[in-house]
Amino acid sequence: MNLRFEKKHYDVIVVGGGMAGLCAAIAAARQGVHTALIQARPVLGGNASSEIRIHISGADQSLKQPDYAEGGLLYELMLENKKNNEQFSYSVWDMVLFEKAKEEKDLEVFFNTVMYDCETKDDRIVSIYCVQETTEMRYQLYAPVFVDATGNGTLGYYAGAEYRKGSEPQSEFGELHAPQQPNNYRMGNSILLKAKDMGHPVKFTPPSFAKKLTEEQLAKRIHCVQMRDTINCDDSPNPEEYKRTSMTSSACVDYGYWWLELCGDGEDIITEYEAIRDDLIAYAYGIWDHIKNNKEGIHEHHAENYALEWVGALPGVRESRRLVGDYLLSETDILEHKIFEDAVCYGGWCVDLHAPHGLLDFNLLPSDCNFYDGVYTIPYRSYYSKNIKNLYMAGRDISTTRLGLASTRIIGCCAIGGEAVGIAAALCNKYACDPRELAPHVKELQQLIRSVQEITSHLDSSQPCFREKTSKNVLNMQTVQRRSQYSIQEQHQEYRIVRW
Repeated sequence: MNLRFEKKHYDVIVVGGGMAGLCAAIAAARQGVHTALIQARPVLGGNASSEIRIHISGADQSLKQPDYAEGGLLYELMLENKKNNEQFSYSVWDMVLFEKAKEEKDLEVFFNTVMYDCETKDDRIVSIYCVQETTEMRYQLYAPVFVDATGNGTLGYYAGAEYRKGSEPQSEFGELHAPQQPNNYRMGNSILLKAKDMGHPVKFTPPSFAKKLTEEQLAKRIHCVQMRDTINCDDSPNPEEYKRTSMTSSACVDYGYWWLELCGDGEDIITEYEAIRDDLIAYAYGIWDHIKNNKEGIHEHHAENYALEWVGALPGVRESRRLVGDYLLSETDILEHKIFEDAVCYGGWCVDLHAPHGLLDFNLLPSDCNFYDGVYTIPYRSYYSKNIKNLYMAGRDISTTRLGLASTRIIGCCAIGGEAVGIAAALCNKYACDPRELAPHVKELQQLIRSVQEITSHLDSSQPCFREKTSKNVLNMQTVQRRSQYSIQEQHQEYRIVRW
């Protein structure tokens, strides 16, 4: 067999090109270290890409805290998108991310490249093995520092990193909403659908595999074409808050239904991914069939003129493995707004746990959101592996409890955490040390992070979307950048730069 094979060396290797991995790779490259980004898909962005289309949420808590949002690279990317993508095309958004990655002279991106194994020695990753399926090229890639931004913690898993899955008992961390006994509940995978108003009646014939659903089964899920106050959520602790959050984020079919979610039947959601995908597609078409064609009773979905335009084929993933670091961020830390001495990131999303069986929990609301005011910090110790010496984590596989993950998994938090990790990885190269050994230099790391959390100087400030009021300095981590993704559109919000 004639296999094409190449060995390459880098200063930092990032595996996974979602928002966390992309921000980590760009941040490392901007610090002047030779960086590789390994992406299994043809586009960047992960759950936020054109393949999955999850909107970027964060500390604003779907406008519950409209003055708060993530800054740094994420904000830079969103500004560029506002400048170039007035029509909000996901394909153009893909282009924005692609361009940003390609602009970095110290960053090499491997698209359509799957990491399938790694070499370890003395609790260190020596190299990873990858195959680029489009070119049939195989690689062995070496680096002193690796970043697992796979979401599933795949690199860490291959390397033998300690990890967790499922819920911790209340007795372990004293978390308010933890179960009395540990369990393997997990938030499920989702696909989105998109419909378009054609201006005239359009018929829909469901495929044979579509799974039928009734109005009774969908009673606790908003599923009208338009955002309408039709959901019965009286069993929510705060019905009005639930409606507001749902309808702000995604209650209409020009976006999709985030509650179209399944968890599988087995012990491992990763191994069931393809089966879950097939079921999600079947339910997606079944839901659309119900919206279009259900004429029973008094329920009206206002879909006569709507045609199905897009159904995702690649499910977005919320929860799988969490790699264990020197510190596990807990719900208690979040609700108490804990400020860590080694804080490198902040989050502000609610503690948001979804129904254990997703869509199939017909008698439950899709999610249980526990809101709070303000933000919390995430320590540096939650971003590197406890037992694999040269491994960082970025994204939803960082070191948290399950209830901690319920907040930190949100894309905005993943992105700015990835940026912090990329800068940290670059510092490891500077000092020729492993992530844990960088701890004495955490103040330098924090200073570098602070410096990039401001709007970067190379942005074209002549563009109307870049005009903002003068920033105010804040002296603690309880105040993050006072600007939201929506202020990008409105261009009127004052913001504050994070200080700690």
